Amino acid sequence: MPLTIILQSQAKPDEIENFKTYIAKCLPETRSYNGCINIDIYEDRGKKGIFIFYENWESVNAYETYLEYRTKQGVMDKIGSMLMKSPEITYYSRVDI
Repeated sequence: MPLTIILQSQAKPDEIENFKTYIAKCLPETRSYNGCINIDIYEDRGKKGIFIFYENWESVNAYETYLEYRTKQGVMDKIGSMLMKSPEITYYSRVDI
């Protein structure tokens, strides 16, 4: 069942540009990863450095497989070093109403 992932993160003030550059470098592979439907990144207009990742995946399993893959690559540690705290990840399923 498809799901939407909302991931919120806050980059350290001195890492904002590095964070954006690194994410931009990773996005083509993420977007072509098996199970990824789409992913868009938004930055809070009033609070520089706060980002929302709006992602749609084919299944929870596809997303968790992707996270495991990126963790093994060291990507998650690299991103984590640029953040104020661990990102908040919320899973949503579409409600047909």
